[in-house]
Amino acid sequence: MLGILYDVHGNLSALDAVLAEADGVDEWLLGGDYCAFGPWPVETLARLRELSNTTWLRGNGERWLVDPPLELPAEQSEMVFAALATAIAELPAAEIDALVGLPTLAEREEAFYCHGSPLSDVDSFPPEPDDADVRLLAGVKERQVVFGHSHPERNGAGQPRQRRDAARRRPASRVGGPAR
Repeated sequence: MLGILYDVHGNLSALDAVLAEADGVDEWLLGGDYCAFGPWPVETLARLRELSNTTWLRGNGERWLVDPPLELPAEQSEMVFAALATAIAELPAAEIDALVGLPTLAEREEAFYCHGSPLSDVDSFPPEPDDADVRLLAGVKERQVVFGHSHPERNGAGQPRQRRDAARRRPASRVGGPAR
């Protein structure tokens, strides 16, 4: 069985909780954003490296370790740069190089996998289908496109909002949150 993890963001305790319930998983698809923006970047990466039979994808978090976003609002920029600086200070240079060099897309028989969208690691699909979907799909014709990055919106009960088009665009489960 394929286990899919996206957007761990250095949250080792949440990752451990998810892995504790991953009975029967014999293959992993890791969809990016592993270390930055969380309290345990090194430890989280080490735990992910313990997984066998893995396909790793690069997310914007890995790319930003060497190519940070320069056009963010000031308050957001301060938080992003502080988080990146922390991860860079803690991660060995060889690990940063390995993360930055990961592929951005994976095509498999059952689906097409990417971080944000086939077009970009930061441009992701909105909660409901709209006209931008065709542009974001960038010509991908697979029945399913599995993506992360979007950090799903929650309803008033704390549950993920449901999508009416789940067969076409499928956001992956994030650590700490259920698949929608």
